Amino acid sequence: MKSIDTPETPSSPAAAPRQPLWTSQDVADFLQVSLRWVEKQRALGTLPCVPLPGRRLVRYDPERVRAWALQRATSGRG
Repeated sequence: MKSIDTPETPSSPAAAPRQPLWTSQDVADFLQVSLRWVEKQRALGTLPCVPLPGRRLVRYDPERVRAWALQRATSGRG
């Protein structure tokens, strides 16, 4: 019996394309806070970031930022 070719679908979330990393301004826009607040939270170590080579160059993984925001919202820390 001849098999029918079907387009492959991702079998797991890991197969899905990753979103580009966010800048501090992207995070501020998403959270609806000031850029200064984002930078302060990063400096305090409370906001998950991806440090890149360079003195002050950081980016943020959108999935981790969303999870962080959801965790804070559900724990009553808004």
